[in-house]
Parts: sequence; structure tokens; C-alpha cells
Amino acid sequence: MGDGVLVYFGWPQADEADPERAVRAALATLEEVGKAASAGERLVARIGIASGLAVVGDLLGAGAAQEQAVIGETPNLAARLQSLADPGCAVIDAQTRRRIGGLFECRELGEFHLKGLSGALCAWQVLGEALVESRFAAMHAASLSPLVGRDDELELLLRRWQQAKDGEGQVVLISGEPGIGKSRLIAALEERVTGEAHLRLKYFCSPHHRDSALQPVIARWQNDAGFVRSESADARLDKLEAVLLPLGATREEVTLIAELLGVPGGERYPPLELTSERKKEQTFGALNRILDERARRSAVLILFEDAHWADPSSLELLDRLIMRLAFLPVMVIISFRPEFHAPWVGQASVSLMALSRLGPRQATTLASQVVVGQALPAGMLERIVAQTDGVPLFIEELTKAVLERARQPDSAGSALSVPSTLQASLMARLDRLPVAKQVAQIGAVLGREFSNELLAAVAGIPEAALTQGLDELVSAGLAFRRGTPPERIYSFKHALVQDAAYGSLLRSTQKLHSRIAKALEERWPDVVETQPELLAHHFTQAGSIEHAADYWQRAGERAFRRSAAAEATGHLAKSIELWRTLPEDRAQAVRELHLQTMLGQGCIARHGYAASETAAAFARARDLVESLGDVPQQFPVLYGFWAVQYVRMAVREQQNLARHILALAEQHPDPERLCVAHRICGATNEMTGELPAAREHLEQAIALYDPERHGSTAFTFGQDLGVAVLSHLVWVLWLLGYPDQASRRQAEALALARRVGHKNTLGFALMYSAMAGAYGHNAGVAAEHSASLLELAREQKFDLWRAGATVVKGWATARQGHGAVGTAAIERGLAEWTGSGAEWMRPFFLSLLADACALSGDVLRALGELDEAIAAVERTGQRWPDAELHRLRGQFLTALPDCGRPGEASAAFQSAIQIARRQSAKSWELRAATSLARLWRDEGKHADACNLLVPVYAWFTEGFETPDLKEAKAMLDTLK
Repeated sequence: MGDGVLVYFGWPQADEADPERAVRAALATLEEVGKAASAGERLVARIGIASGLAVVGDLLGAGAAQEQAVIGETPNLAARLQSLADPGCAVIDAQTRRRIGGLFECRELGEFHLKGLSGALCAWQVLGEALVESRFAAMHAASLSPLVGRDDELELLLRRWQQAKDGEGQVVLISGEPGIGKSRLIAALEERVTGEAHLRLKYFCSPHHRDSALQPVIARWQNDAGFVRSESADARLDKLEAVLLPLGATREEVTLIAELLGVPGGERYPPLELTSERKKEQTFGALNRILDERARRSAVLILFEDAHWADPSSLELLDRLIMRLAFLPVMVIISFRPEFHAPWVGQASVSLMALSRLGPRQATTLASQVVVGQALPAGMLERIVAQTDGVPLFIEELTKAVLERARQPDSAGSALSVPSTLQASLMARLDRLPVAKQVAQIGAVLGREFSNELLAAVAGIPEAALTQGLDELVSAGLAFRRGTPPERIYSFKHALVQDAAYGSLLRSTQKLHSRIAKALEERWPDVVETQPELLAHHFTQAGSIEHAADYWQRAGERAFRRSAAAEATGHLAKSIELWRTLPEDRAQAVRELHLQTMLGQGCIARHGYAASETAAAFARARDLVESLGDVPQQFPVLYGFWAVQYVRMAVREQQNLARHILALAEQHPDPERLCVAHRICGATNEMTGELPAAREHLEQAIALYDPERHGSTAFTFGQDLGVAVLSHLVWVLWLLGYPDQASRRQAEALALARRVGHKNTLGFALMYSAMAGAYGHNAGVAAEHSASLLELAREQKFDLWRAGATVVKGWATARQGHGAVGTAAIERGLAEWTGSGAEWMRPFFLSLLADACALSGDVLRALGELDEAIAAVERTGQRWPDAELHRLRGQFLTALPDCGRPGEASAAFQSAIQIARRQSAKSWELRAATSLARLWRDEGKHADACNLLVPVYAWFTEGFETPDLKEAKAMLDTLK
């Protein structure tokens, strides 16, 4: 190339010694160039060497000027390193330095920022060949860390299996890097238990299905039932019945599982009239009951592989299984890569096994097993062990590549090439099987697993060549196959095999993805209905934006209906991202509004109201509403945006939105819109301490609510409107001094929430009921409802409700005599609550923390927490607990050592009474008046205390007692 030379080592044929050969060539070139000059002249060169991947393309130019077009960072890096080199020197990059080990003496040059390359890069100058005892010593200058084989791990699995068979359910988590032998270890266990009576259930996760709810479960059931693609729905129902009815399945369970598998029930099994949430719960219940029945008949071994690719719904089902495993003869083995966070670590009967790499002896044994019956050149086995660094898959695949190369006529002992990385090994093997390579590339686009039928539909190659290629893949150990034609299924032996084949396709992947998507559309309508995310993936990769966006939308809507919030938000976000790349028009804006509205509701369930994801979704939706005018999504969007401001306690924005929404509702009177508007106004007034106005709005909302007509509002607004209004009204009535009415409304709210069957609605009702117990000083009620909420929140992954329930339960625990435990729980829950971005309820939660601190005797800390709570009220404007905060401050001031500070305490109590009167908060006034009366009693002002307390106490309804009323009555009896 002009005055330079560009040399590729490793192309077109890979060799394990490529880095060494490159460095030797560089040193030899520098030496020879130095000799080439005429006497009295000096001629020098400089060389840069980089290791990595590059794409070598078509020939450019003609004659002697011909060169290969090369694309990638590696040639560019080599050129930049050459410019760093001093005349007569060779400079190498970090990867080359690692791969030549101690074969050459090198001098570190430090870090450099090179043009066109990101980040700092290290460089070394090669000084010359090193004197070493052996190649092995040179390539392993640092001794290998002690590594173990798999005997101990297998023995542990067998012990856990025996415990499971004895009725003590077990879970074993197997973690390890790709290729470390997770699947091999599981297979070894399967071999050891083959002769024992048991049921084996295997589930495989795939990166192409990480957004498909319950895909591993669906695939398992389809396989168990023996479905054939071309058969009718009735035939599939027959097969399902053959599997399920002997297990005692009810008609409802057969209906649910048939629907899960995408089998129309027709007249035999008509669809159940259930909400999506209830359907999901009953489906999970059916799957678990059937597993119980299977476990009753024999021990069950469940293998769940590659959990790092699992969809959230499958993980939820797995989580539920593990929670109830204790007394079942079931063992669950879950394998995953280290980046996966396994939430079950630390639970009872759960063992974690992190697989380490093999030591040289075990690696040699594994390579020898691959070699059995064949010959390797001298010293080759040791080279394989050294190069693979103890990763079993690397050892196995590299050994196979060496054997295949050795069988070629032109191979010769010491010159036998061994690819230096697994990817190079796999591609070298595929290059030697051209037909298999083409088939593998197309299969890799289809996914980790693919059918013969779909492959034939999109491959565009003769049937004979297709069959040959598939046979070669299986014979070479690169793929497995199962089943019989035309239902035969092929799967790559390892995900890395698929990755290597896919990566070698380059530009042709778009065309293949397009052909696959169109074939699925035309010939597999069941996949279109049950796995729209699969078509969305292929259309996305094909660059078909509109088709991809449409299918991501379908997938999001399907997941939303099935209450799979994690999958729904992921699909919807992808659809929105694609639609927004297209030219804007009204139709697109309407479509995006629909998507943003669903995305916002999904974010509420998954992340919480105050989360940035939720806020962003509703903010964008509001902008779209403003540009489009009056559209059906207007109120759900405005409500969602208000809810974000409500939980964040942006009071001014809340108030402006509340007035705007009420005005809109009154312009076009509609019961649902008016109900929403009054609920919003009432809740806003409640937070700001405008209690009579809040009650008026909330009671108007209740009058407008129709359970039959508004039963679906939970899916539109995040909670059922009736339950939400009743829950707000509980607080307002209690604060206004109607504890009897508040108690009745609370019972109504919980009963309605349970009838509605919407999990987030029940969480909302339990949260309000738990907090009502806390501000009513009823520790028993608070503990009961917060415990129920904690169980629900953990099951449904409602992070905000879990945090709030932890706070309230902590306060109840402290009130029940366990101060340190309760305080720690409050602190933990409050940190999670605040971390979510929620300001709503934070001042009151701080008052609960202060109360717990005071109960433990730490009055000074209690006052500090209370000061923070009062400051939060001033900052946010959520004034409903203001009176109670001042009363508590007075109470803590009286409890200070050295007789307290009664003057300041009296002022705090009187401030509390004044605030309560301004807000018409009779319950706060009664509590503050009782506290002040106690102080005056201790000062001998009995008549003043009595005159203060009597009118407040007399206001409350007779015959209904609360802790506050009991305390006030006892105080009056003492005073009298």
C-alpha cells in the first residue's frame, strides 16, 4: 500500500501461533531492511501489530495494485501503533502482548489516546526473542491458580437429590461463565439418576424469547403433549386431555393450559370470563397443582437452564414454585451466567454452586476423551490445554477442530494449526464444511433452536444440499437434532456456536431476517398470534420499521392483557422507538399516544408512580394529548400525569392539574370522567389539609361510581376508581372526626378490592388501611394490613407498596415492644420509599420513625426526625399530618431529660390545636387537646385542662371507641 505493507495473519487460514509469527516476521523485517541500504546510507522501517477481528472483503484495484478491502478496528489500530514506533522498532497492542506470553522481551510504553479509537490503549515495544525453557513456560509465566474438577459438585447434586426424594424440596443454583460446563454437569446428574423412578422436566431459555412470557413453559408442555404443527385444534385438545385428565385436571385447568399453549378451545373448552390478572393467577395455580399431583406420584427433577435469558413471567412462576417447595419431593436445578442476579440465594433449602475452571489435569482428561480412537500430533494435547485456560467448552471445541484439521491430506505434525480463540475454532470448522456453514448461518438467524420446516422455507437452497448441511452440522458436533421429519428440530450445541455463525453473515442478515418474518406471516399464523415478538424481532433486524413497530405493539398489548408488566413495557418501548423514526403525522401521533398510555400504566406496575420511566411516559403522552385535542386517552393520560405529581408531591402542579381536569369533565359530563376528576380533586385537597373540600369531592365521586360500568377502570387508571375513592375517604373521615364512618368505608374498600381482583388495586387498599391503623394508633390493625400488603408486594414485585408496608409494620413492631427491630425496619422501608422518588407520605413516615425512636428512649433523635418531617411539610405542602407533627414535637419535648421543656411543649400543643381547627381535623385536635390537658394537669391547671378537652371529646359519636377516645376519656375521668 504505497510505501507500506499491510499483512494479515490468521486470514484466510487461522493458526494458533499467529501472534508469535507476526512478531517474528516483524523482527526479521526490521533486520533485513536495515541490511538493504547501500554503504554509507541508513534505511529503517517501523511496524505496528494489533490482534483482533476484521472483515476482509472484495478485491480492489488491478494487477500488482490489487488488495483486499478490510473493515474493522484492528487494521486501524495497527496503523496507529506503527505511527508510535520509533524508526527500526515494532510496537504491539495489549491483546498481542497477552498472546505471545514470555516468548519475547517487551518494554511497556504506557497508555496512549490514538486518533479514531476510543479510550486509552496500552502499547509495548518488542525488544527481541526471549530465552525460555519451554513454550509452555513462556505462555504461562504466572502459575495457574488451583482449580478443581466436577466430582465434588456432582456429589453435592446427588445428596440434594436424595433429600428431595425424601420429601425435602431442594433448589440448586449453578452459576458459571459461558462454556464452563453447567450443562455438562447437569447431564452427568441425569446419567446418574437414569435408573431411578422419577419425572424429569427440562426447560430451556433462549435470547430470542427473553421477551416472550412463559415461553420455556409453553415449549415444555407442547413437547410433553406431542403437538405436530399441521394438526387440528381438536387433535391438540385430545393430546392435552391425554396428558392432563389422568392427573385430575379440571375442565377449567384444561381450558387455561390450552389457552396458554395457543390452542383454541372451541365449544369443548370455551374461554373463561376472567380478567387478565385473574386468568394469570389461575393459570399459575393450575400449573402448580398439576406439578403437586405429579410429585405425589414420583419424585420430580426440574432442570431450568440459561435463566439469564428467562422472561420475567417464567421467573415469577419459578419464584412461586421455590416458595412452596419445602415439603415436595422435587429438586429444581437452575443454571445461569454470573451476570444474572438469582433472587433465591440465601433461602432455605437453596444451594449455590459457582463453577470454576478446570485444572490442567482435568482439562487434559477432557481433551483426551474427545480424542479417543484418533491420533493427535506430538505435543498437541498440551498445547490445547494451555490455550483453553480450563474452560471445558473451549477444550472440547478446540480439540475437535484440531482433529478435523489433522484428517486433511495437507496437514503435517508440528505445523498443524490450532485456532487461538473459540470463535476462530468454530469458524475454522465451519469453513471446512461449506455446505454446513451456509445452513448454520441461516439457522443462526432463526435462533438457538429452529425447525427443519422453517429452515427449508427460508434457506433458498436445494433440498439435497440442505439435508447434507444439516447432517454435517450434527456429525461435526455443532448441533443436536430431535424428532422426525417434517417436525424435526435442530438446536445449536452452544449459544457461542450460533453467535459465531451469525457474526459471519454480515450484510446478508437483513435479507434473511426479512425472509423469515414473511414466511412466518404467510405460513405460520399461530406464531403470529402467540409470539408476535418473534416477528417483531425479525422485522427489526430486517430494517422493516413499520412492520417491526406494529408487531412490537401487538406483543406489548398481548403482554399487557396478560399482566406481564415487564414484557409489556419492553415491547411497547421498542414499538414507540421505531414509530418515532418515521415521518410525523396525526395517525402516528394517535398511535404513539395509545402506546405511551399503556407504557405509563405498565411502568406504574413495574417501577412505581414516581419513577423517571413513569414520569417520562406520561409527560410525553400529555404533550401528545395537547397536540391532538380531545381524544379517548385524554383522561387516562391526565390522570397518570397527575398521579406522578401526586406521589412526587409537586403540590402546585397537582392543584393546577386537578382544576384543569375537573373543568374538562364538566364541559362534557360523563360519569366516569367526573368520577376521575372528583377523585383527583379530593385526593389533592386531602394532601394539602383542605379536608371538608376533600370530603365533598370524594363523596361526589362515590355517588358517580358504578361497579358494573366502571369495573375495568383498574386497567385504565392503575386502580379501580371505587376502591381508590373509598380509600381516600377513609383518611378524610377519620381526620374530620368520624372514625365510625371511616371504619365502615375501610371495610367497603377492602371488600371491593378483593372482588375486583386487580392486584395493584388490592395493594392500594391495603396500603391505605395499614396507614389508617398507624395514624389511628392501632398497632394491631396496622400490623395485620401491612403484613398482608408485604406478602402481596413480594409476590407481585410492587416495590413502592413493599417499602410502605415495611415502614408501617416496623412502627407496629416498635409499638408492640420491639423497639430496635421496629426502628431498623422503618429505616429500611423509608430508604426504599425515598429511593423510588416518592415524597408522598414521607413526612408521616418520618413521624412514625420518630415515635419508634422515642419508644426506645432516644428522644433527641426523635426530635431530629420530627424536625425533618416538619421541614418536608413546608417544602412539599402536604399539610394533612402537620397538626400531628407539632403535637409529637410537644410530646417529645416533655420527655427530655431534666424535666423537659414544658413551655416549648405547651406552645407546640397549642400550635397543633390551631392547625387542626383550621383543617377541621377533629381527630388531630382531640389528640393534641389530650396531650395539652395532660401537661396542664401536671401543672395543677385542672379546670383549664377540663374546659379544653370536654368540648372536643363531646363532639365524637358515642358508642364507637378508638385508642384516642379511650385516652381522652381516661384523662377526663382523672381531671374530674
